[in-house]
Amino acid sequence: MSKKITITAILLIVLLIAGIVYYEKTRDIYKVEKLHWQAVMKDISSNQTKHNILNHFSGGAQDYYRGNYTRILEFLRRYVFYTEEDFPRSEDPEWIIWSLHLGRCGEFSIAYTALLLAFDMDARLVVFLPYDHMITQVSINGTWLSVDPTEGRINQPYLYRDSWYIPERGYKDLPLHDFWAFNADGTMKDVTEMFQ
Repeated sequence: MSKKITITAILLIVLLIAGIVYYEKTRDIYKVEKLHWQAVMKDISSNQTKHNILNHFSGGAQDYYRGNYTRILEFLRRYVFYTEEDFPRSEDPEWIIWSLHLGRCGEFSIAYTALLLAFDMDARLVVFLPYDHMITQVSINGTWLSVDPTEGRINQPYLYRDSWYIPERGYKDLPLHDFWAFNADGTMKDVTEMFQ
């Protein structure tokens, strides 16, 4: 009887370990972050946000910026400045541009994406989840073009291939994974292959 109980106990332990391993391999450790960025994208792509942004521009300025992602990038970089200092972080594009005037990659990308959407361009946020970095992609003639508004770099998707800055560890060579694009329609897509 004790031999049967021992075998049963061992089988249960093996099944438990297999279950734990399966769970760890299949769980989405970024689920909460993904839901957060979906909500942010929904907010910045709303008609109300677009309307509020456009109210800051005269009709002539609207015509000047409409559909021109490089002019919009230049505008943003004139009004928002990079900082590593502590500051009140924001996900409100209007406040970032016209009140805060400071940001890191999150503020730059959120504001730039919102500006592009307000000026009738198809744009999305791209979040590099393990690396704590964000950029914008804009659709030009049906092709997604990567723009790093913090760096002012256009169409350099391999900029991130070789090294990343991790505050606790400095620059490290890391495998690239979990680059997610968040679209205005609420969908998200793994776009890791675009950066490899």
